[in-house]
Amino acid sequence: MLWVIGGTRTTDVRPAACPATTVAQIAVRAGLTKSTFFRHFADKREVLFGGQDLLVERFGAAIQGTPPAATAADCLAAAMAQALRARGADDTTARLAAELGILAFSTAYARSAAPENRQPFAEIARATLRDLRARAAALGEGASVVSR
Repeated sequence: MLWVIGGTRTTDVRPAACPATTVAQIAVRAGLTKSTFFRHFADKREVLFGGQDLLVERFGAAIQGTPPAATAADCLAAAMAQALRARGADDTTARLAAELGILAFSTAYARSAAPENRQPFAEIARATLRDLRARAAALGEGASVVSR
């Protein structure tokens, strides 16, 4: 998990380790003193869950447009696709990128949460996305694609 505290990017904290991570550890990783941390945040939950209201607001409209039976991943993909269309992507490209993003995130998250993992989430996420891109490119090698 990447945190930005006082303009400083901290190092990774695996999701499974969050409950056991202390404010002192977070502050050290951010290059802050514990008292500076508390000047900005009441407790570590503000760091872990800060910005949640903004996410709800930004994703709300897209999520409301999904069917009632939609999964959380479906809702997130719809929100991502809507954001990409708003930036000028055509519908197919936006949906493909959103689905790839969901697959990359869920795969990277599962790998980072593994007890034996020692890599930062950002490294795992980048490697996972590179792997998925390579696999997608390999699908087209030597095969003809027919457009309908």
